[in-house]
Amino acid sequence: KTNPSYIDLDNINTDTWSEFTIEAWIRPDSTDNTYPRFFSKANTGADADNIISFMTRGSGGNRHLRLVFNTTAGSTGYNTPTNSITPGSWYHVAASINTANNSLNKLFINGVSQTLTTTIGPNDGPTLKAGIANQYFVIGNATTDPTYYRHFDGAVDELRFSNVARSADWIAASYTN
Repeated sequence: KTNPSYIDLDNINTDTWSEFTIEAWIRPDSTDNTYPRFFSKANTGADADNIISFMTRGSGGNRHLRLVFNTTAGSTGYNTPTNSITPGSWYHVAASINTANNSLNKLFINGVSQTLTTTIGPNDGPTLKAGIANQYFVIGNATTDPTYYRHFDGAVDELRFSNVARSADWIAASYTN
């Protein structure tokens, strides 16, 4: 798309959060764009310092969800199994994170915890955190810079970012309700 839409929720300071949950209903129309984000908390521009990104990935038979934490020290990506999502279908997706013990509790699709693979970038990956001051919540793109093309091709509904690591039971109930 030449002029994709995104929503900039401005700077929301989450620096003191020791745990959090990201959840949303998504309908990817395509996963073929390079790293299409349906949610990011990031600096302005294309700088990769302290970015949380929740995205769809892959093409053909390798479509999946990926949650990435980037800092200038490195990156860590958590990937759901291949073929865990299909373009054109709605999914309830959630990630439960505890930054106090530097762990991703679980990643869920339609209330079901997923078996994850982990990819680590340079420098052994970052410390997980909810973010730092002066970062923007963006729905539908990686940053507020429209020239940095990481737009999500699809629909996002009922996105929540909360300061508690939700349990598997809570996320399953959220999906069914």
